[in-house]
Amino acid sequence: LEKKYRRIRRDLTVGLATLAARPRDLGDPIPNTPSLWKARLGIPSQNIGKRDGLRVIYRIDDPTDTIVLVELYSKAELSNVSAKELQ
Repeated sequence: LEKKYRRIRRDLTVGLATLAARPRDLGDPIPNTPSLWKARLGIPSQNIGKRDGLRVIYRIDDPTDTIVLVELYSKAELSNVSAKELQ
């Protein structure tokens, strides 16, 4: 992603910090997958909104609410992650 989006680290730092503060509010649970969530993040440095930006797949471990990053991808490069890949 850094090759395509030069300032992606700064954008991710802000987006992931927001996600860490409110993981259940910003993301949506992925059906038929235990504890996996999907959130949409924009890329402000490129004027790309959430709709066309990045996708973050993460797991919330209960009871500590620890967030584990599972997958990060650009919607421009991959429209969706298959259920098989998530397993």
